[in-house]
Amino acid sequence: MAENEVPGPGASPDELERAVASLRRAARADPARCLPRLGHGLLRLGSLIGTEPGRLEEAGDVLEEAAGVYRRLPEEYLPGLGIALRRKALALRRARLDRHDEVAAPTAEAVRHLRDLDRIHPNNDVAALAGSLARLGPYPRRLGHRAAARDAERAAGELRRRAPEPGR
Repeated sequence: MAENEVPGPGASPDELERAVASLRRAARADPARCLPRLGHGLLRLGSLIGTEPGRLEEAGDVLEEAAGVYRRLPEEYLPGLGIALRRKALALRRARLDRHDEVAAPTAEAVRHLRDLDRIHPNNDVAALAGSLARLGPYPRRLGHRAAARDAERAAGELRRRAPEPGR
Protein backbone atom coordinates (compact mmCIF):
# COMPACT_ATOMS: atom_id res chain seq x y z
CA MET A 1 0.00 0.00 0.00
CA ALA A 2 1.32 3.44 -0.93
CA GLU A 3 1.74 6.08 1.73
CA ASN A 4 -1.42 8.06 2.47
CA GLU A 5 -3.66 5.47 0.84
CA VAL A 6 -6.58 3.58 2.35
CA PRO A 7 -5.89 -0.15 2.65
CA GLY A 8 -8.02 -2.41 0.49
CA PRO A 9 -10.71 -4.90 1.47
CA GLY A 10 -9.71 -7.31 4.20
CA ALA A 11 -7.61 -4.74 6.05
CA SER A 12 -7.62 -5.06 9.82
CA PRO A 13 -8.84 -2.30 12.12
CA ASP A 14 -5.21 -1.72 13.17
CA GLU A 15 -4.14 -1.21 9.54
CA LEU A 16 -7.01 1.20 8.95
CA GLU A 17 -6.27 3.09 12.18
CA ARG A 18 -2.62 3.54 11.11
CA ALA A 19 -3.69 4.66 7.64
CA VAL A 20 -6.21 7.13 9.08
CA ALA A 21 -3.57 8.59 11.43
CA SER A 22 -1.25 9.07 8.44
CA LEU A 23 -4.05 10.56 6.35
CA ARG A 24 -4.96 13.02 9.12
CA ARG A 25 -1.38 14.36 9.04
CA ALA A 26 -1.34 14.43 5.24
CA ALA A 27 -4.72 16.22 5.09
CA ARG A 28 -3.39 19.00 7.32
CA ALA A 29 -0.50 19.50 4.88
CA ASP A 30 -2.45 19.03 1.63
CA PRO A 31 -6.22 19.12 2.21
CA ALA A 32 -7.23 19.29 -1.45
CA ARG A 33 -5.45 16.04 -2.23
CA CYS A 34 -5.85 14.12 1.03
CA LEU A 35 -9.24 15.04 2.53
CA PRO A 36 -11.20 12.75 0.17
CA ARG A 37 -8.94 9.82 1.11
CA LEU A 38 -9.24 10.69 4.80
CA GLY A 39 -13.05 10.69 4.52
CA HIS A 40 -12.96 7.31 2.82
CA GLY A 41 -10.53 5.90 5.39
CA LEU A 42 -12.66 7.12 8.29
CA LEU A 43 -15.80 5.71 6.68
CA ARG A 44 -14.14 2.31 6.24
CA LEU A 45 -12.68 2.36 9.76
CA GLY A 46 -15.96 3.37 11.43
CA SER A 47 -17.86 0.75 9.47
CA LEU A 48 -15.36 -1.98 10.37
CA ILE A 49 -15.04 -1.24 14.08
CA GLY A 50 -18.82 -0.98 14.29
CA THR A 51 -18.89 -4.73 13.75
CA GLU A 52 -16.63 -5.40 16.75
CA PRO A 53 -18.10 -6.04 20.21
CA GLY A 54 -18.00 -2.99 22.46
CA ARG A 55 -16.88 -0.54 19.78
CA LEU A 56 -20.20 0.83 18.51
CA GLU A 57 -19.90 4.14 20.34
CA GLU A 58 -16.37 4.59 19.00
CA ALA A 59 -17.66 3.71 15.52
CA GLY A 60 -20.29 6.44 15.82
CA ASP A 61 -17.57 8.97 16.69
CA VAL A 62 -15.35 7.89 13.78
CA LEU A 63 -18.31 8.03 11.38
CA GLU A 64 -19.15 11.54 12.64
CA GLU A 65 -15.56 12.55 11.90
CA ALA A 66 -15.96 11.05 8.41
CA ALA A 67 -19.16 13.06 7.92
CA GLY A 68 -17.31 16.20 9.05
CA VAL A 69 -14.64 15.59 6.42
CA TYR A 70 -17.22 14.94 3.69
CA ARG A 71 -19.10 18.14 4.61
CA ARG A 72 -15.95 20.08 3.70
CA LEU A 73 -15.65 18.45 0.28
CA PRO A 74 -17.31 19.36 -3.03
CA GLU A 75 -20.73 18.02 -3.99
CA GLU A 76 -19.26 15.03 -5.83
CA TYR A 77 -18.47 13.52 -2.40
CA LEU A 78 -22.06 13.66 -1.14
CA PRO A 79 -22.48 9.88 -1.44
CA GLY A 80 -19.77 9.46 1.21
CA LEU A 81 -21.50 11.96 3.48
CA GLY A 82 -24.83 10.19 3.13
CA ILE A 83 -23.27 6.81 3.87
CA ALA A 84 -21.34 8.13 6.90
CA LEU A 85 -24.47 9.73 8.38
CA ARG A 86 -26.62 6.66 7.81
CA ARG A 87 -24.02 4.35 9.33
CA LYS A 88 -23.54 6.70 12.29
CA ALA A 89 -27.28 6.67 12.98
CA LEU A 90 -27.33 2.89 12.73
CA ALA A 91 -24.27 2.51 14.99
CA LEU A 92 -25.84 4.74 17.63
CA ARG A 93 -29.06 2.79 17.36
CA ARG A 94 -27.35 -0.58 17.65
CA ALA A 95 -25.26 0.60 20.59
CA ARG A 96 -28.49 1.29 22.49
CA LEU A 97 -26.73 4.16 24.16
CA ASP A 98 -28.45 6.86 26.14
CA ARG A 99 -27.93 9.02 23.06
CA HIS A 100 -31.21 8.30 21.29
CA ASP A 101 -31.87 11.95 20.51
CA GLU A 102 -28.57 12.08 18.64
CA VAL A 103 -29.94 9.65 16.06
CA ALA A 104 -32.46 12.18 14.75
CA ALA A 105 -29.87 14.74 13.59
CA PRO A 106 -27.73 12.44 11.40
CA THR A 107 -30.91 10.83 10.08
CA ALA A 108 -32.33 14.20 9.02
CA GLU A 109 -29.04 15.26 7.46
CA ALA A 110 -28.69 11.95 5.62
CA VAL A 111 -32.21 12.38 4.24
CA ARG A 112 -31.36 15.88 2.99
CA HIS A 113 -28.28 14.63 1.16
CA LEU A 114 -29.59 11.30 -0.11
CA ARG A 115 -32.90 12.69 -1.36
CA ASP A 116 -31.43 14.28 -4.48
CA LEU A 117 -28.30 12.23 -4.90
CA ASP A 118 -29.63 10.53 -8.00
CA ARG A 119 -29.96 13.94 -9.69
CA ILE A 120 -26.49 15.08 -8.64
CA HIS A 121 -24.90 11.75 -9.54
CA PRO A 122 -27.09 10.05 -12.17
CA ASN A 123 -25.07 6.82 -12.03
CA ASN A 124 -26.15 6.09 -8.46
CA ASP A 125 -28.39 3.12 -7.83
CA VAL A 126 -31.65 4.96 -7.12
CA ALA A 127 -33.34 1.87 -5.69
CA ALA A 128 -30.46 1.42 -3.22
CA LEU A 129 -30.72 5.09 -2.19
CA ALA A 130 -34.44 4.66 -1.62
CA GLY A 131 -33.76 1.56 0.47
CA SER A 132 -31.25 3.48 2.59
CA LEU A 133 -33.78 6.20 3.24
CA ALA A 134 -36.52 3.70 4.03
CA ARG A 135 -34.29 2.00 6.61
CA LEU A 136 -33.64 5.35 8.30
CA GLY A 137 -37.32 6.15 8.89
CA PRO A 138 -38.63 3.74 11.52
CA TYR A 139 -36.15 4.45 14.29
CA PRO A 140 -36.80 8.20 14.68
CA ARG A 141 -40.54 7.43 14.69
CA ARG A 142 -40.09 5.07 17.66
CA LEU A 143 -38.29 7.86 19.50
CA GLY A 144 -41.08 10.34 18.85
CA HIS A 145 -39.34 12.16 15.97
CA ARG A 146 -42.29 11.74 13.65
CA ALA A 147 -41.35 14.59 11.32
CA ALA A 148 -37.88 13.12 10.69
CA ALA A 149 -39.37 9.68 10.08
CA ARG A 150 -42.02 11.07 7.74
CA ASP A 151 -39.37 13.02 5.82
CA ALA A 152 -37.24 9.87 5.36
CA GLU A 153 -40.24 7.86 4.20
CA ARG A 154 -41.40 10.62 1.84
CA ALA A 155 -37.90 10.95 0.35
CA ALA A 156 -37.69 7.16 -0.11
CA GLY A 157 -41.02 7.21 -1.94
CA GLU A 158 -39.89 10.06 -4.20
CA LEU A 159 -36.75 8.15 -5.10
CA ARG A 160 -38.68 4.93 -5.76
CA ARG A 161 -40.93 6.81 -8.18
CA ARG A 162 -37.87 8.15 -10.04
CA ALA A 163 -36.07 4.80 -10.12
CA PRO A 164 -36.02 3.09 -13.48
CA GLU A 165 -38.02 -0.09 -13.66
CA PRO A 166 -35.91 -3.27 -13.53
CA GLY A 167 -34.76 -4.41 -16.95
CA ARG A 168 -34.91 -0.94 -18.54
